[in-house]
Amino acid sequence: MGPAHLGPAQLARLLRVPEPTPEQAAVISAPPGPLAVIAGAGSGKSETMAARMVWLVANGMVRPDRVLGLTFTRKAAAEFADRVRSRLERLRARVPSCPARTSRAPRTPRTRSAGIP
Repeated sequence: MGPAHLGPAQLARLLRVPEPTPEQAAVISAPPGPLAVIAGAGSGKSETMAARMVWLVANGMVRPDRVLGLTFTRKAAAEFADRVRSRLERLRARVPSCPARTSRAPRTPRTRSAGIP
């Protein structure tokens, strides 16, 4: 784990984004590993997925270059990558001890669309 454990709500406040709901916070802070989230359209799944990736990096559980985010469209993949990239940049600026700051690897997660017609 990183130098100090950041909870989902604490990280949201630090990054000046809306705090997650209790359900979203449970997903964001679940132990590392495969995770399935089933929810309706507009429920915040993409936001929660981005917050989870940033939370895992912020707490030193993963390196940004070791994360792959999958979406259903190229547009969603680009939006998702931009969201995560901008948050990681803000995190590095606000938390000098952020594990991502010292990584020699690329600092952005890879994203791909599933290409489902």
